Amino acid sequence: EGNPPGQTMRWIRAWSGYTLEAASEKLGVSPGKLLDYENGTVKPQWNTVFKLAEAIGVTGRKCAACGGEKPIDPDALIF
Repeated sequence: EGNPPGQTMRWIRAWSGYTLEAASEKLGVSPGKLLDYENGTVKPQWNTVFKLAEAIGVTGRKCAACGGEKPIDPDALIF
């Protein structure tokens, strides 16, 4: 059982130190839209999660594996 995409977005954003406003600007959406994703009000596609990760400089060998397949492995993410 993996993490929902919105939860993954929140984790990536918070762990990398980005505010909601800064991350939403990088992603190209409003802060309200990103908050909807993070809260699960709107379910983002996994490609949106990866777009956010790339936009804020998060890459990882196993980032694709966190796409609902298993919990996030912080050691697999590279900042």
